[in-house]
Amino acid sequence: MKKYFLIMIILFSSVSLVSAQHMGMGKKFEKDRQKIEELERVKLIEVLNMNEDVSVKFFSRRKDYNDKLKDLNQQRDDKLNQIQKFLDENKSDKNDPMYKKQIDEVISIEKAIMHAKRDFVYSLKDILSYQQVAKYMVFERNFRRELRDLILKERKRN
Repeated sequence: MKKYFLIMIILFSSVSLVSAQHMGMGKKFEKDRQKIEELERVKLIEVLNMNEDVSVKFFSRRKDYNDKLKDLNQQRDDKLNQIQKFLDENKSDKNDPMYKKQIDEVISIEKAIMHAKRDFVYSLKDILSYQQVAKYMVFERNFRRELRDLILKERKRN
């Protein structure tokens, strides 16, 4: 799996380098992201051994989950940006109750992120076996880890 993944990333990277000459960096990033998502999709179908009907249901739920996750992450980032701005202005006491309120709001959003993940995983029980759900969870971790390692390796090379 790892060799296949590396070959696909190298292939996508080389295609991306050529196409980068013809389009802006924003478009390049979006195109790379789409290629990575497609690779992930293909690998998930293979690893989970899903038929077409199951994969349609799975990816529909996963898209809903990812949309919700994107929204929650944006809320958390916005809240952390507000905290950063407040800290940069440094206009209040170290023990200002506003800090506690802001911290509590960030923690609340992070709890919502965890609940969304739990709800998504539990929602899969009617279309995937427990073994498939376990494989999905391990795949997610490994895919992200390999992608991160490849990006870091590429940055070191440049």
